[in-house]
Amino acid sequence: MSEPRPPGRLRRWLRRGLIALACLVLLRFALPFTIPFFLQSWARERGLELTYEDLNIGVLDGSVELWHANLRPLPAEGEERSEHPDPESSLAHLEFLEFDAVLYALLLGKLRATRVELDGMDVLARRGEDGVWELQQYLVPRDGQALEVELPQPEEDEEEPAEGPLAALAPLLRLARALEVSAVRVQHLNVRVQDPTVEPAVDTRLEVSVRLSDVGSRRRRTRLQVVALAPGVLNAARVEGNAAVVEDALAIQLEVEVDGLHARALGGYLRPLGLEARARQVSFGAKTSLRLADARDPEAEEDVSLRLTGDLEVRDVALSADLEPTLTLERLAVDLAALEPGLVHVAAVELEGLRGRARRDADGVLSAAGLGLVGAPPAAA
Repeated sequence: MSEPRPPGRLRRWLRRGLIALACLVLLRFALPFTIPFFLQSWARERGLELTYEDLNIGVLDGSVELWHANLRPLPAEGEERSEHPDPESSLAHLEFLEFDAVLYALLLGKLRATRVELDGMDVLARRGEDGVWELQQYLVPRDGQALEVELPQPEEDEEEPAEGPLAALAPLLRLARALEVSAVRVQHLNVRVQDPTVEPAVDTRLEVSVRLSDVGSRRRRTRLQVVALAPGVLNAARVEGNAAVVEDALAIQLEVEVDGLHARALGGYLRPLGLEARARQVSFGAKTSLRLADARDPEAEEDVSLRLTGDLEVRDVALSADLEPTLTLERLAVDLAALEPGLVHVAAVELEGLRGRARRDADGVLSAAGLGLVGAPPAAA
């Protein structure tokens, strides 16, 4: 007697499962070929040469490891490519990058990762005598055409701003809906900043560390921490924040601390603004909270693509120059009655505990917060 055949529905589910499994296997085995192609294409479009010592792609777990990658300008026409290029010619050098992707999410059009870790990266930001930063010429493709990445499109019942300032956020909003990352860690990111076009010339190394957790999570708050310092320019800066959806509203909290900003080292950027550093170091701190909610009536027929309401609060503002308090603010509250494309309606503003200090120096210049109001220099003829 022959064995009974599985029911038709079971056969259909088995067939779908096998097709899905085959797609997963095909995608995993294609990754080692597609990722290097896209990396090299992205670099060449911008006139850059990308080299790396090792690229490991886990066929089974979806992990990507990149070791000692270098970005440098492509050799000029007729110039021979050196097998051992000078490390100083690199615009950026990456020591280690690891990315763990959730493969089944890619099949659904979402970018989901359990962990992204970058440890050790050196970037050169140098300004030429013509006043143009060298990195600017490599930010866009030379032929004006880039590899197109199709972002997830909005659902049928979702609307997006059609015009006004908020319209520019539409691609970012679509990307945010498709992005979910459990943890991002950036350590030892060093940006060498060189600007000989100002007086005094700037030559410092900005060191940055970033900690970002639970991006796109529906259960936990998204948390951010950024720590930075630049010897001779900035003793330390710290930014901490978190965001979550609470009672159908987006709640964002941010705390900023800047300790020891050497204003005189940045005098070349202050002078065109009519300012002059009168203090050696300036420190600043503030706490901010923002709440935004959708104010559209789902039952009313409104010709509005986006309407938000909310409130902004800035508190505990403290600014000091050479350890001397120059400005304090206990609380600033702004009631945002409506925020639409091209329109911001502020219902009320509350200001509490504002205290400041200014003085006229011996040379007659009025100074406040460690800055003197000297007036902008005359425009060059």
